[in-house]
Amino acid sequence: MSGSKPEPRLFNLHEELQGTFRMVTSYANLKNVEFNHHVPAGIELEADVEMLKLVVRNLAVNAVKFTPGTQGVELTCKQMCSYVHFEIKDQGVGMDGKGRDMLFQREMSSLPGTNNAKGVGLGLFLCKSCVDSHGGYIQRKAVWDMVHHLK
Repeated sequence: MSGSKPEPRLFNLHEELQGTFRMVTSYANLKNVEFNHHVPAGIELEADVEMLKLVVRNLAVNAVKFTPGTQGVELTCKQMCSYVHFEIKDQGVGMDGKGRDMLFQREMSSLPGTNNAKGVGLGLFLCKSCVDSHGGYIQRKAVWDMVHHLK
């Protein structure tokens, strides 16, 4: 992705993500994980559609990869004034402090998912690069982190 520049165009978010959602749903079904997505039909977005699909696909597949069978993953999307907010909630295995600190960094690390699924961490770095190239931001926010900061 080094040197890759976004080629933005206006598109309907719901329509463009249907293929991505079918692929993630198929993967989730193999793991007996429920995948739900809520993207309003009327959201129009100007962005590089292929980069956006890469980000949504990678984050959703990661959520499924680290979620035990019979649990769920939910992706929601909302129009928020001048931007679009995506949120993925899962019931995954979680991460230790070192793993959380390494998220979205250039350094790769591998953690086993459920059913010994493998990964090297490249996907999250690519997601961050794509989101950054559009002037957006990406972050990990866990319920534990929110509760911890409230104390």
